[in-house]
Amino acid sequence: WQRQLLFTQEPYEIPYHHFLRALDVLADHHCELEEGLFARVRHLFNQDLDVVFYDLTSSYFEGDGPTGVAKRGYSRDGRSDCVQVVLGIAVTKAGFPIAYRMHPGNTVDVTTVQQIASDFGQRFRIDRCLVVGDSGLMSVQNAQQLTDLGLGYLLGMRASSSPTAHQAIAATSNRPPAGQIGEVHYWPLQVREGAGYVVLQSPGRLQKTVAILERKLAAVRPKLQQLERDVAAGKVRQLTTITARATRILVEAKASPYIKLHIAPGHFSWRENTERIEWIRSQGGKYVLQTNQLDLTPHEAAEAYRQLEVVEDCFRRLKDTLRLRPIYHRSPHRVIGHAGLCVIAPVSYT
Repeated sequence: WQRQLLFTQEPYEIPYHHFLRALDVLADHHCELEEGLFARVRHLFNQDLDVVFYDLTSSYFEGDGPTGVAKRGYSRDGRSDCVQVVLGIAVTKAGFPIAYRMHPGNTVDVTTVQQIASDFGQRFRIDRCLVVGDSGLMSVQNAQQLTDLGLGYLLGMRASSSPTAHQAIAATSNRPPAGQIGEVHYWPLQVREGAGYVVLQSPGRLQKTVAILERKLAAVRPKLQQLERDVAAGKVRQLTTITARATRILVEAKASPYIKLHIAPGHFSWRENTERIEWIRSQGGKYVLQTNQLDLTPHEAAEAYRQLEVVEDCFRRLKDTLRLRPIYHRSPHRVIGHAGLCVIAPVSYT
């Protein structure tokens, strides 16, 4: 590859270890490179950079990896057997990365937003920035931090665990949608305590959510029925044993919210949480976006959130085309250089 790159002069071989050492220099100057390439993208493409998409991905190590960085965590590569590093990457609407940060492999998504958000407000000259992210990034602290930095945000919410999201969805139960983008319907903006909420409904999401629910119920029903027979037959008597076995069944299938148990010494019975199950079957296709931009129309919010797929496209290019994974380096600094080389390549090539 280097022979093709150096076609303007007599080809010569550069030993591989020199390339590896160059990654250290790249890591030393990655902030300056980000700022320069960001300015280049903005000038060349004359892009409207109001919207910045942010998400995380992971890349696994072959071997032990560098101490302090290589950790076991949720693997987006399906390699839970390997230690990994987590990368937070900000991407423009055209799919070009503009900033990245490296985190230990066990980092939780929600804890990474504030550092990258500070960069948007201080290092990059973005007049009006709307940070778009999925529900893994939503927290009260992140929303407040983005607001304090003067940045707009549009973040997905976890409807299953957020009372506010439940309230927003409930408010749409007897109201027709305000509009539609493709198959996705949206309702008017709801404002509560200074924040705006947009409810969307996707037939595809409903189908997927219900299918997951049915798989969980199908997995726990025969096991709970067997436990009930074993307790009735006197094979299992101790309260702690019954509780441990029932808990294990529900936890393994992640079905605890959908089952109600009654446990006593020598007694076990269960029933399905029909109210929760019916709610999912009817409302499971709805999800909620929270924003601090109260002048954002529901149509604009729905369109911006749907564009999160540009981040997924960016991740695919980084991992497959540019070979971000796997990582073989043993130095944290060199890992930063390796990730930086992959992240800035699409922009520098243009």
